[in-house]
Amino acid sequence: MISGKLTVTLGKTNHLLQAGDRRIALIGTPHTFTNNEDVPVVFRVRLTPPSQFEQSVRVHYGLMDDGLSEQALAAYHMAYSI
Repeated sequence: MISGKLTVTLGKTNHLLQAGDRRIALIGTPHTFTNNEDVPVVFRVRLTPPSQFEQSVRVHYGLMDDGLSEQALAAYHMAYSI
């Protein structure tokens, strides 16, 4: 975590991260990032191994652009795209 405050949900547990904090989401653990503040958040993500994450993100957003994937279900679909 670089700056701001970020709520990271790992499974069913929320963690409020601030500068210097970090959390690890193990493979298969549902996780989300949420900025509940009025200030920007800057954070880094490291994917190990990266697998085909970038490709799955591009495909997912392409499907949303084409109206073939509900944006409201984005987190659900992304959890199963890796």
